[in-house]
Amino acid sequence: MEKVAIINSFLDYGSTGSITRQLYDYGLAHGYEPYVFYGRYNSGDNVHLFRIDSRFEVYAHKFLALLTGYQGFFSNIATSRLISILKRCEIRKAILLNLHGYYLNESRLLNYLKKNEIPTVYITPDEYAGLGKCCYSGECIKYQTECSECPDIKGYPKSLFFDRSRAIFRMKKKAYDGFDGLTLLGPETNLVKFRDSALTKGMKMVRASWGIDLSLYKYEIDESLFEKYKIPRDKVLVLTVAKYSDPRKGVKDYFFEVAKRLQGSDYHFINVGYDGNLSSEEMPFNMTTIGYLDNQSELAHLYSMSDLYLLASTSDTMPLSCLISFGCETPVCCFYTSGLRYLAPENHPAVVYSKAISVDGLERIITGISKKTTEIRNSCRQLAEEEYSVTAFNRKVFEVFEKNGGHI
Repeated sequence: MEKVAIINSFLDYGSTGSITRQLYDYGLAHGYEPYVFYGRYNSGDNVHLFRIDSRFEVYAHKFLALLTGYQGFFSNIATSRLISILKRCEIRKAILLNLHGYYLNESRLLNYLKKNEIPTVYITPDEYAGLGKCCYSGECIKYQTECSECPDIKGYPKSLFFDRSRAIFRMKKKAYDGFDGLTLLGPETNLVKFRDSALTKGMKMVRASWGIDLSLYKYEIDESLFEKYKIPRDKVLVLTVAKYSDPRKGVKDYFFEVAKRLQGSDYHFINVGYDGNLSSEEMPFNMTTIGYLDNQSELAHLYSMSDLYLLASTSDTMPLSCLISFGCETPVCCFYTSGLRYLAPENHPAVVYSKAISVDGLERIITGISKKTTEIRNSCRQLAEEEYSVTAFNRKVFEVFEKNGGHI
C-alpha cells in the first residue's frame, strides 16, 4: 500500500478539517495507507492520526507571529516531529491544505518534501499559496511582482507592529523554486490568481471544486428543530452559517442589517455559528442565533428547512457552506464577487447573485424570495451531484499522483 501524508491545521473542525477527514477516508478505501498530521484540537486516537503541535507551541507561535510578523517561521518542535514521522514511516507522497494557522514551520516542511522528491498536491482553500503573508488578496496586486508594504498587516495572519510580507514572500519563493513534484489544486478563482503570481506562475495546476458528502448533506426535515430553536414555521427562512465576529463573512455588516430592515415581514433569519454577545448586541426580533454546531446531521436539517442560504461574504473562494446548501436542496444568495461567481452560471435557479455589494442589493433579492418549490429543490440537488460530489473531488486529488498533474 502506498503511504500518503495529509497535512492541515485541523482535523474534523471547520471546512478544511472536513476535507482532511474525507481525503483520509477516501485514501483508506482506495488502496492507500493515509496518515493525517494536524496542528490544533484533538481529534480521535487512531494511530494514523497525529496531532503534531501542543497547545503551548500553537500559542507561542501565534504570539511570536503577532510580535515579529514572521508567520510560518516557528513551531520547530512540531515540524521536527512531523518530519521524523515522515522519515520513520517512509511516507513518499503528501497532500497539503492550510499551511498557515500557527502550527508549522512552512519552509522546513516544503524544503524536506522538495529535497526528498516527494510528489505533493497542495490543495488551496484560499489564496495563501500565491501570496506573501495574506490568505486573500482583495484588490491588492502586489503578489504579481513581490509582496511588500502590505496594506493588511493587521489582517489574519496578524502582525501587531512589523510588515514581514516581503520576507514571507521570499521564503515561499525559495521553497517553491526547483520543487518539480509540487502541484497546486483548487477552484478556478484561486488558479486565476496563481497564474499571475510571481510565486506560482508556471507551476503545475489542476482545477477542482470542493466536494461534499451527499449521503450526509441531503434534504431531510427534523420537525423537532422548530421547537428546539423556536423557529417559526410560517415564515420564509433565511439561513447563514458563519461567525458573527469574522468581518470577511459579512454576518454583522450585511446579514444582520438586512434582517433588521425586514423585521415585521414574512422573513425570519437564522445565524448558525453566532459568537457575538446577546446581551450587548442589538438583536433583530426576527433572528434566531445558534452557536457552533458540531452535529453535522442537525446542521443538514437546518439547511433543509431553510428556504434560502445567504452568504454575505465578499471574498470567499468556493465556500463549502454553499455546496452543503445545494446538497440539502436549498438555493443560495450571494454577492457576484471573488470565487462566488463560479458557484453556478448566472441564470441557474440554484443561485441568485447580487451584483451590488450592499444591504440594499440583498434586501431587493430576499423580498422577492418565497418558500422554495420542488423544482428549486431538484435543481439544487442536481447541481450538487453533478459538480460538487466529494467522491469526484477526492478522486481528482489522488489522480494527480497517478497522472503527475499538468498545466490546465
